Amino acid sequence: IHGDLIEVGQTETYRTIVHEPLGQLCFDENHYNGKTDYELEYETIGDPLAGYARFMEILAMENIPYVPSISKMQRATA
Repeated sequence: IHGDLIEVGQTETYRTIVHEPLGQLCFDENHYNGKTDYELEYETIGDPLAGYARFMEILAMENIPYVPSISKMQRATA
């Protein structure tokens, strides 16, 4: 990288992690531009298809719809 870095936004994330055999269930609270949002993510360890299936199972058990999110960078600079 050449030249100065330019700050385009800031975000602060608080994460709680639940460890499971297939991965980590991550609860994120994000703060940026005076806004707060929440994300539920599954960080897979090993087989990505098994991790995806486990995440979908967790969402279904709790009646949470799967909604793809835009990246934190995009949200912080929007």
